[in-house]
Amino acid sequence: MARPHPEEGFLMTTEPEVLDEKHPLLAYTIEKLAQRRFPTPDLARVVDRIALLHESVTVRKDSSLPLGPSNRLHTTCLAVTAPTFHGKTYSMDAAIESLTPVAVGDGQVIQKKILRYKCTPNASVGAFLNGLLRHAGYPANRDLPPGVAASRIAAHFQQEQFTLLAIDEFQWAINPAASPGRSREQDENLVWNTLHSIIDNVEWSTPTVVNGLPGIVDSLNHDTAERAAIRSRFDVMSMASMTIGHAKDAKDIVDLYCKDVGVTVAIHSDFVLGKRLTHASNYTLGIVLRLARLAIARAALRPDRTLTAKDFVDAYATKTGCRLQANPFHADDWPQIDPTLLMAQTADQRRTDKAEKVDEPRRSRK
Repeated sequence: MARPHPEEGFLMTTEPEVLDEKHPLLAYTIEKLAQRRFPTPDLARVVDRIALLHESVTVRKDSSLPLGPSNRLHTTCLAVTAPTFHGKTYSMDAAIESLTPVAVGDGQVIQKKILRYKCTPNASVGAFLNGLLRHAGYPANRDLPPGVAASRIAAHFQQEQFTLLAIDEFQWAINPAASPGRSREQDENLVWNTLHSIIDNVEWSTPTVVNGLPGIVDSLNHDTAERAAIRSRFDVMSMASMTIGHAKDAKDIVDLYCKDVGVTVAIHSDFVLGKRLTHASNYTLGIVLRLARLAIARAALRPDRTLTAKDFVDAYATKTGCRLQANPFHADDWPQIDPTLLMAQTADQRRTDKAEKVDEPRRSRK
């Protein structure tokens, strides 16, 4: 008697909720799918705008003179904002990947040198500044006081001459954990002033892009002299939510993902997969991508490599733990199902994962 296919046996004996995106049997397919970029209108806008920002590193005051410290315009800063899971990080990373060396115009070419930094949740302003400084290559063996770290950042960035600084999840930097002896406004001002010093450096002005929640704009518009100084140097780009009109885009994402990993789609058009997927994801691109990857990775495990509606039913149940009656990929009345359920569950899981990462060193010392 032939031995059963190990992956087939696994699927037959394991409950659906066990097969989440972290499971080793799914991880390879999900990571491969995550490498694909989709040309959404928002992504195209972000890619084009960051490309222009990157090129600004070579803009001269007088085009007839060589590029140099006295003949170089200061660059600006771009903030890409949207609610959670709307594709901010996805779009920024796609833009960074597409950047090329920058031609000065006199035959000189500046090779791209990009620094990407992800803010840590619930960290102090000192942790943010020291983390950014170390990530930029500064040889610090211990944390510096916040003010000292900020001044070292300005000098170090001038020395390193990055062609772009990209900061992910910037809302954590301007909403830091409390610092002893410092007010919230002092911490916020220090972060904004540090960015100002990076883009206003006389010797080397570094183009900068940050992404985060819409609260970034509220902080930037706060009525203080420090904020006013940098506000004129900031451009803000807000990303839009998906609508049910984007259902075809969601279905196209599924089709292209399946093509990437050799999976056949066996879902009837009457099922309106695109509409169900868009609604189930609370009209956010990030969750559309996550659900599609999880469903397709499950299908890729089976010998027939065929994607069915049940893969989406199980993927949604994996993420939410909901009953079938509340599953948009099972229920006939799916438009009436609250689409914020998955959003809340996914956010809760992200918070749990981050808390576990923070706690892991403590447990290892016991």
